[in-house]
Amino acid sequence: MQVHVVPTQTSFFSGDTYSASIQFTHTSTSNAPQRIMWAFAQIVAVAALDRGLIAVGDSEQRRVRRTTSSLMVGGGFGGFAVAEIAGLMGADYSRTEKTFPIFATAPAILFSDLSLDANLSRTFSFSIQLPQGLPPSHRGKAAKIIYKFVICVQPFGASKSQMFYTPIRMFAAVGDLLSKRVFDVLAPVVLTKDTSVVQEIFESENEFDCLLDSRVSSIVAEDEDEDMSLTQRLIMLCQMSGKVMFDICKQDDVVANLVLIRSAYRLGETIAGVLDFSKSSLPCFQVSAFLEITETVDANYAVQTNSSASPTPKKAIKRILAEQHACTLNTCRMGIALPIPNSATPDFVTSAVSLSYSIRFEFITSRNTAGDAKLMETVQTRPLTAEDVTAAINASSPSATTATANAQTTAIAQSDFEMVGEYEGAPAFVTARTVSRVNVEAFECVLAVRVYPNGASLSAGGVGGVSGSARVFDVDF
Repeated sequence: MQVHVVPTQTSFFSGDTYSASIQFTHTSTSNAPQRIMWAFAQIVAVAALDRGLIAVGDSEQRRVRRTTSSLMVGGGFGGFAVAEIAGLMGADYSRTEKTFPIFATAPAILFSDLSLDANLSRTFSFSIQLPQGLPPSHRGKAAKIIYKFVICVQPFGASKSQMFYTPIRMFAAVGDLLSKRVFDVLAPVVLTKDTSVVQEIFESENEFDCLLDSRVSSIVAEDEDEDMSLTQRLIMLCQMSGKVMFDICKQDDVVANLVLIRSAYRLGETIAGVLDFSKSSLPCFQVSAFLEITETVDANYAVQTNSSASPTPKKAIKRILAEQHACTLNTCRMGIALPIPNSATPDFVTSAVSLSYSIRFEFITSRNTAGDAKLMETVQTRPLTAEDVTAAINASSPSATTATANAQTTAIAQSDFEMVGEYEGAPAFVTARTVSRVNVEAFECVLAVRVYPNGASLSAGGVGGVSGSARVFDVDF
């Protein structure tokens, strides 16, 4: 038997309605009917905190697990085996992390005593209203927040139930982003009452795909106004942030003027701006721009690094998402384009970990504006005679053996000279070369930017972090 799980969307906002279709199909070559005693469905969110960065006591971890144990299918989260925890976390599971649930809905029964004959199927729909204030999905170094849609099936004759997990990408609600609502990871959100809606969809086996497509279309049509208003609200938030301008200075010397079209962006957009060096009083040789995300561990949760009584400072883990490098010698303006990955996590705040975005600039400039600003030096300014030219040609020729030592010492290849006029009737040449050494210094500046979810990611289909919308699982009998 196979179980097909098809969510109507791959990404959801906190407060949205999660809905999915679950189809059970008899795929065995045997003509004997296959029976399932019961099947449950629920949504579970799990937080995994790195033990080396975040300190959570074992007693607090057990208290959180007891809060949700009565709602977890398969005997309770507190009694989960390692294999079941690994299945819930998937590839993100690690024994070096403390794992505990932060959100759980009450298990919803899909059916009981289901019998399927050969080549037949039964389809059920599941929907539930998600609460406000949930943290977004996140996969970082200090913390991971994973949402899964769980199907638990108990076949007849099997010694234990089987669990199947479909990933969900969750975004924080727009209102939570504006108010910077803080989610307490040690206070899980538990829905003790089953508020889900489960219905059976009646169709023949050949009509499942068509019916599912029509169901998705109807759901999208019903929520079209709400989704459009949500998308427009996100766009308005970014546009209202407005253009920003900064003078980047090194002490009292202006290095560049930075202009960004906005200070707030959505996932998938490109941070665009311009660095203007036209009014610079300090030569700038190279510029590097980095788009970084920073996971900040709150001081109350940070692992103590010493035995002193002083409070532990916040710990920050940085990761580069995009970068750009350019040589800016003799450059008046430099364009900046840093794309934000659609699979990244928007800004969020929890009691243990927060995530923020910033642009970090690295400038390589001269040490001062007086001596090092002179990048070219004059080598020869006197008028040249015919003897000088002849000596230069002879010195540059491999076969020249008659040139005097003085001519070889003072001669410079004719191609190194630029004729600038005449001096007392003779051609006058001048040449210049770059200096061999310049004293430089490097300095940085950091600019914070806001990143919001992308409303377009609400449409059905594969979206960053979740590959594809449908999952197929095999039930063992």
